Amino acid sequence: MDTIDKDKLWNCIEMLCRIRKIEWTPAQVAGKTEDGKDIMTFSYPNYPSELYEVFQLMEPDYQYVENMKSWPKGLPVTDMSAEQIRTKLTALHRGERFCDGTIAAAVETGQLLKLLLRLDDLLMEKE
Repeated sequence: MDTIDKDKLWNCIEMLCRIRKIEWTPAQVAGKTEDGKDIMTFSYPNYPSELYEVFQLMEPDYQYVENMKSWPKGLPVTDMSAEQIRTKLTALHRGERFCDGTIAAAVETGQLLKLLLRLDDLLMEKE
């Protein structure tokens, strides 16, 4: 937790306060197959580039799946430790790879902002 840049954390918090909705690119025809059928591209979230700074605040938790299994069911953000926040941030970031919109949902529900605010609280307690 000593390696977290507090200015960068607050920049991320301020950025998340400004974002209310993530825009999605529309699905569209990208071309035709040899037999004349449409080739479609799927809709995907168009994230602001600065959003990825959130996931660089802490080193990733490479054991995030195993670590999350040990958590109490329904663990509220207000009870999370810095390590649990690191695990959750890793899970969200990795989850986007397998399911477009994972990060968008965390932004739009306020979950990502709550995680960073909790992290800030933990840093303030440590001072």
